[in-house]
Amino acid sequence: GGGIQEPGKKCAELRAATEDLSQGVRMGLLRRILDTFTDTRSPLQRLVQAALATSPVSCPCEGEALPKSLQLLLAAFQDQAKQMLRVAHLVLVCCPQQQTCKDMEVTMAGLWGLVVRVQQLFSQSPPGSGLDWSPAALQALLQEWAMTSASLLACFDDVLNIPEFLTVSIQEMTKHLDFFPWALRSGDSREFSPLVAYLQGRAIHIVQV
Repeated sequence: GGGIQEPGKKCAELRAATEDLSQGVRMGLLRRILDTFTDTRSPLQRLVQAALATSPVSCPCEGEALPKSLQLLLAAFQDQAKQMLRVAHLVLVCCPQQQTCKDMEVTMAGLWGLVVRVQQLFSQSPPGSGLDWSPAALQALLQEWAMTSASLLACFDDVLNIPEFLTVSIQEMTKHLDFFPWALRSGDSREFSPLVAYLQGRAIHIVQV
């Protein structure tokens, strides 16, 4: 009898180990999403605001190199965009629904198209290139980026386990709330901006899901 039960016991142990591994992967992916998609707007917003504050409305570069401050902000935006796309690829791998996969691929392509547009807009360009650095055009670009990012995040909702996502979201928000006393003691108001942006982003998405 023991010999018959042994394979069944091993199968049960294997199923339990597989489920533990699967849950670990899901939780790790959830945390990657939280880290990457909570505040998708700020890097491009900082770049746009700096551009409007430091350059004329027309073609910004006029054949000259982009100012160092804008180069750094552009690099930060590009780094964030690459992280967003890497996480999206991971979610895509885990997605069992064909239509959601198609929607994600289309949205990811749109997001990458915006990254290319930003790169072209803020790279060195000759006079008369026709690139529009007007406040209206830059605000429209920022809005399009925010909408596309939100659309990609909405696709994740069809893939993720919502109770797990809400649990991890609340855990992460609680950790960040613990930072408030330190920020108050430091007396540096600049410490609050990223924290508030993070908490707002998480709260908005929790309401949306």
